[in-house]
Order: sequence, then C-alpha cells, then structure tokens
Amino acid sequence: MSRVVIELPETLPFRTEIPVLIGHVNRGNHLGNDAVVSLLNEARLRFTLQRGFSENDASLGLMMVNADLAMTYHSEGRYGEVMVVDVGVTGFHRCG
Repeated sequence: MSRVVIELPETLPFRTEIPVLIGHVNRGNHLGNDAVVSLLNEARLRFTLQRGFSENDASLGLMMVNADLAMTYHSEGRYGEVMVVDVGVTGFHRCG
C-alpha cells in the first residue's frame, strides 16, 4: 500500500503545544487516531483565535471546514508527552 505524502511549506505561521492526556490514549497504550483528530481541531481553534477570529465568526460571512484530512505519523504519542503542532492554511475555496 502506498503511503500518503504531505507537502508542507517551509515555514508555518503558528505553533502550539498540546499535552497528551490519559483520555487520548487507546488500548495500545499510545495516542489514538480519533484523539489526534480532536487535538488537530484544538490546534486549529487556537490558530484562528490567535489571528483574532473564531471559526464560526458570522461577521466575516465565512466558516472554516476541513474538506480533507491526511496524517503521517512520525512516532507514537504517549501519556504525558507534549505534541507540537504547526498550523497553516491553504487551498481556500467557496466550499472548503
């Protein structure tokens, strides 16, 4: 099976740190896929708030929607570790 290749820009404009909590850990004793999606949503919200708007800011007439999601894992996350998440946005479209 081919692996997903994600091409990132050289720099991303926002970085945040999120601790891995016990609720994020699955039966395999590492960060679960479902928890990663929740943590990415948290990072996205922090990014938008740092930029001065919320994801559902009606005054802008815009809403942020994830049209696609792909992940490449570099290691297993464990309880007590801190994830470093870099955020940037591209590919704006009327519907995604």
